[in-house]
Amino acid sequence: MLENYHYLLVQFYDGESHLCQLFKTIDEIADELNVHRSTLYKNYDKKLEQFVIKKNKLLYYIKKL
Repeated sequence: MLENYHYLLVQFYDGESHLCQLFKTIDEIADELNVHRSTLYKNYDKKLEQFVIKKNKLLYYIKKL
């Protein structure tokens, strides 16, 4: 069942508190965050090997599983 999911979205709020969600495609994450898919790709951190997005004072990390 979990093998169907390829991305993990972690939303940080209130400092260290966070919420995690699993997604099948990067398009689903873009829809969830109300951003264009290219915005996600522009925010890819090569050192961390993950996407880092800051939107509405919230910090999001997207990791490919």
